[in-house]
Amino acid sequence: MAKKRDDSGMQSKLMNAAMTAFSRKGLNDCRMSDIADAAGLARGTAYLYFRSKEQLMLSMYKLYSSRIIESQKAMLAKAGDLTARQLLDNACQACLRSGIRHRRTFGLWFQFLALGSSPSMGKAVRNTLAENYRGHSAYFEDLLEKGKSSGEFHQGASVACA
Repeated sequence: MAKKRDDSGMQSKLMNAAMTAFSRKGLNDCRMSDIADAAGLARGTAYLYFRSKEQLMLSMYKLYSSRIIESQKAMLAKAGDLTARQLLDNACQACLRSGIRHRRTFGLWFQFLALGSSPSMGKAVRNTLAENYRGHSAYFEDLLEKGKSSGEFHQGASVACA
């Protein structure tokens, strides 16, 4: 009996290996064989899951951004008695914590953004960035609406940071 392929498990393994390889060599100097080596796989196996290192990076960005957006939605869903200001503070703190945790990978994300001008990947990158923006925008629009409807956010309201 043939084994069932674990697509999500293998993709996750390749993404983790890619982060290691990209961090070591940078996106431009890294090859799929470097990623396969970091994952302990044959190069051909990596190509079964991703057509290119750029496609792999796009998948990584989609996963990372979807996790952040889901975290924001969960934060809003379990807001309870928190004010809109408290929710905004929590969102900013979560963003800072994420930035600190991922600070070594910022250069990679800027290299990813540069793919937006690539003839082969540009449209997919731009669409992914737009989708990511819409997700974050929806969260902050909900948060701001909560603040406006409660009277907490209004023209002339204090914006001092805590």
